[in-house]
Amino acid sequence: MVAYAEESLGLLLTALAGGAVRLDSPYHSIARYQAGPVPPKPVSVWLGAQKSKMLALAGRGADG
Repeated sequence: MVAYAEESLGLLLTALAGGAVRLDSPYHSIARYQAGPVPPKPVSVWLGAQKSKMLALAGRGADG
């Protein structure tokens, strides 16, 4: 579940930055997705977690 959440967070952050999202993994299959328009101000991503591995992921990749 932690690997899935980490990959999902990466996809979300890439999309919010307006980047092209392409990924083929055991968790996601996205052939082509061009996000946009880019928000005028950065969007904060908050991630809830309880156990140590998910808390570490939230600390590394999320804003809150």
